[in-house]
Amino acid sequence: MKLTEYVKDRSEVQFGIWIQSGYDNERENQLAIYFGRRCWWFKLDKAIVKPTEKWVDTSHYDWAKPGPDGRCGYTNLIRKHYGFSLHPDCIRIFHGENNDCWPDPGQSSWYFPWAQMRRVRHEFLDADGDVIVSVSDKLNGALDFDAIRAAEEMTPKLTYKMLDFDKKTEVTAKIHQTESQYRYGEKWAKFVGYLVPSKTYRHIHVDYDKETGPERGSWKGGTTGYTAPMLKGESLEEAFYRLSCRDGFSDIRLVC
Repeated sequence: MKLTEYVKDRSEVQFGIWIQSGYDNERENQLAIYFGRRCWWFKLDKAIVKPTEKWVDTSHYDWAKPGPDGRCGYTNLIRKHYGFSLHPDCIRIFHGENNDCWPDPGQSSWYFPWAQMRRVRHEFLDADGDVIVSVSDKLNGALDFDAIRAAEEMTPKLTYKMLDFDKKTEVTAKIHQTESQYRYGEKWAKFVGYLVPSKTYRHIHVDYDKETGPERGSWKGGTTGYTAPMLKGESLEEAFYRLSCRDGFSDIRLVC
């Protein structure tokens, strides 16, 4: 057994241990141990857990060519993992195939209702921070997108003009801000939200009139807008200047 990675100051507290097969053609097993903010990854000498081998038939594609055995296709190796991982808000049990996407058939998760956060207030604000309209989520906690779109239309925006990263293309941006309050606890554990302080977040919302950034016009496309958290005590205009300078914009000026 060989230590391949050690981290002593992770940002997240986690406890767990699991073993997994390697990726692709890697036949070695890996053992992971998480204890608090520390974690250890080991490479095992013996393959205890073997990946699932599945044949993928490609004979129905025009580009497919038969291999040495006369068949068209390839063997897909699917990683497996077994163990558990305990987080502040949930526990995960690993019990089989891991296809690195959601939902993961080889993973079961249980979330602790007292550690989940629910939104209890969502307000659209003007540039001075005064409330224009308040929006409530649906009874099941889902977002009410129709109400959100209506609130966005009602909220006054600030309009800016500036130059994109190339210092030539002029971009118009419309911005506004929202504030949301969250409490801990859902379902039968809602009482927890009244025992611990709630959390309040303010966000800036930016919409450009065209694609921006180095990838504009490419197959991937440029940025047409974004939502970002604001710093504590930061005004809407201060947040926009900070983020625009970060993204390479220049000659930033308020129009209305």
